[in-house]
Amino acid sequence: MNKKTLHELYAAHTGKVSDKWSLYLMEYDRLFAPYRDQPLRMLEIGVQNGGSLEIWNQYFSQPIALLGCDINPDCAKLQYDDTHIHVVVGDANASDIHAQILRQSAQFDIVIDDGSHTSGDIIKSFALYFPHVVEGGVFVAEDLHCSYWEKFDGGIFYPYSSMSFFKRLADVINHEHWGVAKTRTDLVEGICAHYGCELDVDLLAQLHSVEFINSMCVVRKAPAASNMLGQRIIAGTQELVVEGHHPLHGCTYQLDSLAEVNNAWSNRAVPPEETIQRVEQELVKVTELLVAREDELKVREGELKAREIELAILYNSTAWKMTKPLRLLADELKHIRHVVMGEAQRVHRVIRRGGGVKNTLLKAIRLYRNQGFAGLKRGFTIAAISAQQISNDYGKWVLTFDTLDDLERQRIAERIAILPSCPLISVVMPCYNPKPEWLAEAIESVRSQSYAHWELCIADDASTDSRIREILNGYMTLDPRIKVVFRETNGHISAASNSALDIATGDYVALLDHDDVLAEQALYWIVDAITAHPDAKLLYSDEDHLNEKGERCLPFFKPVWSPHLACSQAYLGHLVCFKRLYGKPLFDEHLNGAQDYDLWLTLASQCRVEEIIHISKVLYHWRIHPQSTAGNANAKHYADEAGMQAVQKFVAQRYPDNAISVQHGEHMFTYALGFHLPESVVFSIIIPTKDKVELLSECVDSILNGSSWQNFEILILDNRSEMPETFLYFETIQKADSRVRVIPADFEFNWSKLNNYAANYANGDVMVFLNNDTKVISSQWLESLGGYAKLPDVGLVGALLLFEDGSIQHSGVVVGMGGWAEHVYRTYPAIHDGAQPFVSPILTRNVLAVTGACMAISKDKFQRLGGFDESFIICGSDVEICIRAYKSGLFNVMCAEARLFHYESKTRSSYVPAIDFQQSEIKYAPYRVDQVDPFYNSNLSLNTTQPQFTEDHNHA
Repeated sequence: MNKKTLHELYAAHTGKVSDKWSLYLMEYDRLFAPYRDQPLRMLEIGVQNGGSLEIWNQYFSQPIALLGCDINPDCAKLQYDDTHIHVVVGDANASDIHAQILRQSAQFDIVIDDGSHTSGDIIKSFALYFPHVVEGGVFVAEDLHCSYWEKFDGGIFYPYSSMSFFKRLADVINHEHWGVAKTRTDLVEGICAHYGCELDVDLLAQLHSVEFINSMCVVRKAPAASNMLGQRIIAGTQELVVEGHHPLHGCTYQLDSLAEVNNAWSNRAVPPEETIQRVEQELVKVTELLVAREDELKVREGELKAREIELAILYNSTAWKMTKPLRLLADELKHIRHVVMGEAQRVHRVIRRGGGVKNTLLKAIRLYRNQGFAGLKRGFTIAAISAQQISNDYGKWVLTFDTLDDLERQRIAERIAILPSCPLISVVMPCYNPKPEWLAEAIESVRSQSYAHWELCIADDASTDSRIREILNGYMTLDPRIKVVFRETNGHISAASNSALDIATGDYVALLDHDDVLAEQALYWIVDAITAHPDAKLLYSDEDHLNEKGERCLPFFKPVWSPHLACSQAYLGHLVCFKRLYGKPLFDEHLNGAQDYDLWLTLASQCRVEEIIHISKVLYHWRIHPQSTAGNANAKHYADEAGMQAVQKFVAQRYPDNAISVQHGEHMFTYALGFHLPESVVFSIIIPTKDKVELLSECVDSILNGSSWQNFEILILDNRSEMPETFLYFETIQKADSRVRVIPADFEFNWSKLNNYAANYANGDVMVFLNNDTKVISSQWLESLGGYAKLPDVGLVGALLLFEDGSIQHSGVVVGMGGWAEHVYRTYPAIHDGAQPFVSPILTRNVLAVTGACMAISKDKFQRLGGFDESFIICGSDVEICIRAYKSGLFNVMCAEARLFHYESKTRSSYVPAIDFQQSEIKYAPYRVDQVDPFYNSNLSLNTTQPQFTEDHNHA
């Protein structure tokens, strides 16, 4: 027998009134057809005159419960002959009414919300009743056109409308594809919080589909497992276009989460539409502030001009010539100083983040040319705010992770009590005319140490401020652990340090400047590290700075011992502690300003790697002031020169058989090694390719024409190229330059296998594995890569790779970043940024791994390591061979002097086979999960490629 449609039932109905749009009736026939002959429980929110319940009773053949709920008290008048029809009067979202409905039926096959139509009520009703929809059931929201109207909590772009909510649910369904560390609830958390409701993660996993119809939304529920993409099904036998599908049959879906680590549109804390109102309000405030600042600056400019006139008159007056000119001038300028000081501090922050005065000026000029004064002002404001934000974030981090409370002090005291030995730590401090209050603070930081078995050895270098002697004598009387020697003549910092060292009797020596501060627990963690590593001879910690207000700022989180970073920068800095060596002065008195740099480089050259210990804790607070190198690199040019001499000594001690010179780096207190290779050294540059002649030719041309070192061969590995222009290029380039050879590689693409295959044809001393989508931009790239690669303690050497816009593509790989391995500083400007909490991205440094896009290694080491692991197909073997090299005792290097453009994966898809993930999980161990990459730092987050303070100290 033909069943009547809803249109037919409505046309024939003569009972209580029901009001529905014709589209709804047509769609309900489609949606509810599977339920017509099944036992059914339905809830309809908003029944008005109640006619719909009578029609549903005719439409469904086996209704168990047909419940209606309406807030109108007059609905109490509605009476029905059928006992399975019930009407509950009240607000369906009120807790008592909700409980009353569930007493009638705890579960529903269908829920229809035709209630108030306000966004808040619709979303709350969904949160309350979708949990009670059975798997296989549906929730329908009617009259969603109201979500576009203000009086119903709506608007086309209103982030908290019911339409916005249901659109979010469509994204929730696709959670397995997001590729970022967010839960399903994260996406709807803001909307739910706005309306005071909650949705459970497990419930959201049961979302099967979200269907939008004009003014309607249909949400289906299913078991969570059936909502996943499932297995890949491959049918058929002929692969005429694209090969390689059959091995994928039955594979489960696996996302390449690395690809989304830096996706700014996925990594936002909250959806952008939820921030619009707040951002617009902030923009109004910022605009008002800028307008006020402009007005204020105009006033100040007028005042300055007035002062200039006054000074001009003063300079020409008789009184000026007859009185004390310097004092009068200082009095006149005092007011001006206060006016401009605030702006000067902001300018200082911007210049520091911009990479120095020169780089900042160049950026400012470009910005002014492109966007005018308004753009320049906007850029300045953003940069200043950004610099300030780092400081603010660090203050929060210190409060959360690096502030001792009484409980932690008690724990430290308990651990000290059970130490197997308590070595005496001699804190050595040279002293010359510091501010008295800073000197007292430095001494008190030692006296306040959790670990009490120390002596403070101070050498006053003939200070001319009489208060210094009084302070030092007072402390000697107060604490017998404080010893002071007063030098009769000023010998500068190296001589004073040696004098302080002469009176030291400790097992270990820690260095402290006269205006800096030790963390309260500093010496405890030194002794704790010595206890864990009894052979330790040189120890160092992380550090931060104290600004002029005494606030902690600008932290520096360091890697483990990195000898090649030590040649780029004095990165050990503070706190440094070393095992006492008797019989000779340790500080070179010819290297004032870099005496500590020279000291620990000399000590390091005498130590095994395992005897140099990094303590990943901020134990030293380095004070910034105009005369310190911490606050002003230009304060001590002589120290920069001394630093270069210290590095030259270290290089000569470490590599006596290599011809290496030390040069000034691009920035003050940075250095670079220059390698003088024998002319007989041959480089084998290996470039796998498949077609893409436009990329390959640019790459090869840049090598041939842009390299200062010309003793090389280029091995182009042809992996099944197909295009006629490719073979024409192969023929042409080999005829044009005999150093270029094309090697056929007629087998399935496997990056590791291809490069191993090419290595068998290589005649060079150094092999350079290079992507075909790269371009040489530094002429001495081969000398730099090869110079490091031929050092006896170096394994793999990578280059500084840049995107076309000059931002960083590769500055070293951090294993564990993003869950697998990722390029640190990716997309960050290639600048020397002193505000960053980690090593500068443009300094040569040691890393755990480098990318295979440009990777050099000496041929003998490549053979000793066994080449690339061919169990990897596309990606991962570059990281794996680096880890293997490190485990064998070699250092890997990111060489910043070798620079290339990398256009990145323009020749193949971003697909990564499951086997590569499986191999990475096994062979990246223990650095992917169990241990932090030793050349990164446990205080830094692995969830972002830009170094930021971690919010999770479980791994620290």
